[in-house]
Amino acid sequence: MKYPDIKTYEILYARFLLGDRSKQMMDLVGDLEGKVFMDICCGSGKLTKEAISMNTKKNIMIDAEATMIKDNFWCAKVADIYVEEVQNAFIKLFGNYYDKIDVAVCQQGINYWLDKDKAKRLSLLMKKGGIFVFNTFNQKPSTFPSTREYSLKNIYGKIRHYIEVSWRIEGEHNDVQHVQICEGIEPHFTKFKWMDEEYIRNCLDKFFEIEIITDGKTDIYRCVKK
Repeated sequence: MKYPDIKTYEILYARFLLGDRSKQMMDLVGDLEGKVFMDICCGSGKLTKEAISMNTKKNIMIDAEATMIKDNFWCAKVADIYVEEVQNAFIKLFGNYYDKIDVAVCQQGINYWLDKDKAKRLSLLMKKGGIFVFNTFNQKPSTFPSTREYSLKNIYGKIRHYIEVSWRIEGEHNDVQHVQICEGIEPHFTKFKWMDEEYIRNCLDKFFEIEIITDGKTDIYRCVKK
C-alpha cells in the first residue's frame, strides 16, 4: 500500500520520527560543508534539512512516493529530487554523479531495497572514502503476529492512541508484514524484507568497510567506501 500524504504520515508514524535517531545518524557522517549529500528513502526530508544546515554543496533526495515529497515545496529549491524506486534513481544518477557523492544516508528504509546489485550501483556513485549510514532493526520478527499498543504526543502536539501489528512470513524473502493504526486515521499496511547482519554484510562487504553501532533493538551501520 502506498504511503499517505506527508502530514498523515507524520501523525501515523510518529513513534519512528520522534527521538534522537536522526541526530545519531547524522553525527556519524562527519563534516558536510561543501559535500554532495544523498538522502535515500528521504520521506519528509528530515535528514536533508539537517544536511543543508551543515552547508552541503549539493543535495539529492530519493523516494518512490510522490506524496512524501510533493507537499514539501522547499525541496525543489535545494535538492535534485528523484521520485523513483531506488534502482531507477541510481541508474538515472549514474551519468551526473558517478564517483561524486560524499555521503549517503537511509533512515528507516534499507529493508525496502538493499541487495547486491543496488549495493554495487551505490558504490559506483560514491567517492572513495565516502560514507553511507543507515539503520535497521536487529531482532528477527516472529512468524506469530505481535501487537504493540501505546499513546504519545506527535510532532503537531496532539496525544493519540496507536496500535502496531507485525509478523514475518517464513520463506525465501522473509517478508515482514506491518500494520500501523492510529485513532482517527485509516490504517496503513506495508511489508519489507527482514535482513540480518549476514545478509547486509554479503551485500556491502565487497564495496564498503563496515562498522555497526548497536542501540537496543536498532543497529546503525556506518560504511566507508573502499
